[in-house]
Amino acid sequence: MKLATVVLFATGAMAAAKVHRHRHRHAPPALLNREANPNVVTVVVYMLDGVSISEAEVQEGIKNGTLIWGDDGAPQVASTPAYTPAYTPTPTPSSAAIKVEAYSHYVAPSSVVASSVVAPSAAPAPSAVYSGGDGSEGVDTPFPTGLPCTKFPEGYGAVKNTYMGLGGWIGIQNPGGTAMGATGLGYTDIATIPKGSCEDGSCVKDGMFVSYNCPPGYSKSSWPKMQGATLQSVGGLLCKNGELELADGAIAKTLCVKGTDKVTVKVQNTMSKCSSICKTDYPGTEGETAGVYIAGGETQELFCPNKDEYYFWDGKGTSSQYYVNPAGYEPQDACWWGQPGKPLGNNAPMNIGVGYNPVDGNAYISLFQNLPTNSVDFLDYTVEVTGDTVNGKCKYSNGQYCAGDDCNTGAGCTVS
Repeated sequence: MKLATVVLFATGAMAAAKVHRHRHRHAPPALLNREANPNVVTVVVYMLDGVSISEAEVQEGIKNGTLIWGDDGAPQVASTPAYTPAYTPTPTPSSAAIKVEAYSHYVAPSSVVASSVVAPSAAPAPSAVYSGGDGSEGVDTPFPTGLPCTKFPEGYGAVKNTYMGLGGWIGIQNPGGTAMGATGLGYTDIATIPKGSCEDGSCVKDGMFVSYNCPPGYSKSSWPKMQGATLQSVGGLLCKNGELELADGAIAKTLCVKGTDKVTVKVQNTMSKCSSICKTDYPGTEGETAGVYIAGGETQELFCPNKDEYYFWDGKGTSSQYYVNPAGYEPQDACWWGQPGKPLGNNAPMNIGVGYNPVDGNAYISLFQNLPTNSVDFLDYTVEVTGDTVNGKCKYSNGQYCAGDDCNTGAGCTVS
């Protein structure tokens, strides 16, 4: 069994990692003796954020644009969309970490998949998003017909959402009109019901599609064959004649399906604070509303789809994408669309991409900056992918994504 781990751990240096738009961050005044005194040796000391730096580092920073001279003669960090300081303080060592682990399950010669020896992780601490349980009860139970559209179907694996104000759903779409598009006949007018429209679910009407979250490691199985004419995605159960039913493109008789049986990808949070990683509602509203809550010291699973067995976009297989928020935020605070000025949800600093390619038999895990949405905020902890058979290196620290010694501030890194 193979193991790959993405590790997120707190560091002391990240207090200076956020770069604000339209403003300069001032460094403390340089300790400069300007008096002409032949009996005194003049000593020039440059200070940046309370740390002494050399004149060479100052001049290099001025040259490459990461530092500017302040009005008081002190070096300042220049306003820039990328975190590329001339001097990076050494992070304070920390054992606090979040790990994303990928376990590959070998197939025996008899073609029987070997069972995993990974012990089940402890249940997460209670949170508003999981107040009705983690949804795992009934996850293998086929979804019946005849349930009303206005009531969330508990007991069939779906996780009832308590903060979107949509009766337990994480998204509601109302498609109307059709036309020939890039992949054939598609919806031309897809309206999304706003957050908070109906706590009781009464806003769900015939013809609408209702999207739902699934337990960690699972994702919804239902979406219509007809998608957007201009490649927008539509997903969820169909409300028809006042009753819920699996859409005609559903890939299972259950509401939720597990990721590939070849690989298990988990996130372990060893920080004291909680972590919320938001999965994109896809296919569906494409908002970051499928929250995975990970209490401090606990582990949860990510959904790793086989690209040939899940949703296809424009004829191509898809992976799952997660948005990684700063530590300490629960899903009700972080996992929803549209929070201007806050590095949360769709504005979260980092993305994690997870998927399995059956052609080469590899799972791929990527870490990358959430560009172009957020180029100025960076996580205040380190993220690293490790494992017993991981090909390559991938680590995020201090605003840098590094594949070994090759680092960048946005493109990220990938391991298999």
